This record gives sequence, structure tokens and C-alpha cells, in this order.
Amino acid sequence: MNEEILRIQKMVAEGKVTPAEATELLEAMGAKGERSPPPAPFAKPGTDHVKIVGTLYVIFAAFGLVGAIFLLLMFMGIGGLVVGAGGGTMPGLTVGGVGLIIALFLAMISLPGLIGGIGLLKGKSWAKVLILIVSAFHLLDIPLGTALALYAFWALTRPEVKIGV
Repeated sequence: MNEEILRIQKMVAEGKVTPAEATELLEAMGAKGERSPPPAPFAKPGTDHVKIVGTLYVIFAAFGLVGAIFLLLMFMGIGGLVVGAGGGTMPGLTVGGVGLIIALFLAMISLPGLIGGIGLLKGKSWAKVLILIVSAFHLLDIPLGTALALYAFWALTRPEVKIGV
């Protein structure tokens, strides 16, 4: 852009174009003599990958929470069927209790990823550490968790990535 401006100035100095024509040319190019605005604060290097990691962790955790609710309802329904079929209240409560324990376990596993993902999307520096810790556990969650964890490690440990700075 600067080269074109210098060429237009040279053409005015040589008399090939008038100053009014030069102004029209500059306006057509978008150069009105003012500086371009500074880049947006979120336009730091590597922030695209950080946002993607945050979004993926929010989605992954949401699936975990929905799965926990589904399993809870399913086990409670099975426990109700056991009681309704005359199997006694104790076996029905046991099935429902097992479902509750599994659902709570899944929710406890999913919540740190959800909190960390939202933190990454908001640019909080603590979220990077939380997601890296959660990613270490997701390495064992083959295949999707492993892929997500490897991508998170790559995206968040690059030197140019600065979060919350």
C-alpha cells in the first residue's frame, strides 16, 4: 500500500495527475491519510486454536453431562420397573443408587472440562492450566478424548500462545 501511495505522490510531482485526481485514487485505495486501526486484542497469535480447544472442551463436557443425566434416568427407570414388577424395594433402590453414583461420577469428570473450556473462551490464564490437567486424563479416553487432549497440548503449549496477558 505504501508503494502505491509513493507512486501516486511521484505522479503528482511529475504533473501526470492533479492533486484532486490523486486524492480520488487514494480514497479508492482506502488510504485517506489516516492510520489503520490497531488490531483487535483477541487477534494475538495462536488464539484461534485456543478458542477451538475451548469450544471443543465445552462440547465434550456437555456430552458428558447429557450422558450422566441419561444414565441416571435410565437406571432410575429400571429401578422403578424392578419395584413395580414385585421384585422388592431393595433391589430397585440398589439399581437406582448405582445409577446415581455413575451419573455423579460422569458429572464430576465433565465439569472441570466445561469450566476450563468456558475459561479459555473468556481468555482466563488459569483455564490453560486446568485444560492441560484435564487433557492428561483425557489421554486415556480413546479415541476422541485422546485426539482432543493431543490437540489441546499442541495448541496451548506453543510459545506464541499467551492467554490472559
